[in-house]
Amino acid sequence: MSLPHALTAWGREGHQVVASIAQARLSPAARSGVYQLLHGATLASVATDADDYRNSHRETARWHYVDIPLQATRYDAARDCRVQDGEGDCALAEIDRLVATLRNRQAPAVDRAQALKFLVHFIGDIHCPLHASDDHDKGGNQVGVTLVNQATNLHAVWDSGLIQLAGYTVTSLTRELERANLPVPAGGTPTGWVMEAHEVARAVAYRMPSDRVLRHDYQEASLAAVRLQVWRGGVRLARVLNELFEGQAAVINAPGASPAATQTPKVTPTLAPMVTQAQTSMLTPGGAYHGNVASKVYHAPSCRDYQCPNCTTSFVTKDDASKAGYRPHNACVR
Repeated sequence: MSLPHALTAWGREGHQVVASIAQARLSPAARSGVYQLLHGATLASVATDADDYRNSHRETARWHYVDIPLQATRYDAARDCRVQDGEGDCALAEIDRLVATLRNRQAPAVDRAQALKFLVHFIGDIHCPLHASDDHDKGGNQVGVTLVNQATNLHAVWDSGLIQLAGYTVTSLTRELERANLPVPAGGTPTGWVMEAHEVARAVAYRMPSDRVLRHDYQEASLAAVRLQVWRGGVRLARVLNELFEGQAAVINAPGASPAATQTPKVTPTLAPMVTQAQTSMLTPGGAYHGNVASKVYHAPSCRDYQCPNCTTSFVTKDDASKAGYRPHNACVR
């Protein structure tokens, strides 16, 4: 397998999965509005247009991410969304502008069509953990890692390396996520979604082994996070489009939003391992292994007792579990 070195969130496959999930959830009004603006094209077919546009429009480069410092606990627009080096401000500011354009029925159809295409892409972007965080490393682009004996960088691993490693196509990943049909809480704002992705980066993506060789336990926890973030992006994109085309007030980052809306969520988001197609058990961020608090035995997702009543704690790695005083289940932990 050839690993990517691209700077685009999710890669083409991930963005098309986000768009496909959204397309299936459009209301009749939204479906009609999308059809008219895109002249019959699907959301998936335009999901990476913003990447193509950026290649010749440097002023849009920063619209694809929000550089929130890794150890920060809240989004600060003055710090994280300022215009820099002629490359624009950030994804959150652009999402607000796109929503305003789509809401304006008097705007030229060509402008509204481009706004729709870009909104599809940027809502996908803000669900990618490495597009919502930065550790003085250009969102992980400067962090060298090894995945399946190939040198790459952390950003590329999360954009598309994990999806490719799992052998997913757009169709197969979409179908697997649709079968799992994980709950995504209603409401929220793009700012809150960015902070949710930022927490995944902090708790999972950057928790690498000291040698930066990304082995099975890291891959398993990280792929779980990728699946859930892609799913969330698709479900939320559909909600935003449905609200816009049904004439409701679509969720945006309103000026003067309360501090709670910009802080790291206090409730830890759940991740879904889905190691096999049938397995849709839940996993908390940072944990590929569930620990039985009564027996002090930890289980891999393939274990029969992975979801046991007392399995209420989780760990990213086997070392984490061992340091906490847990021993592996002898039948199913490699």
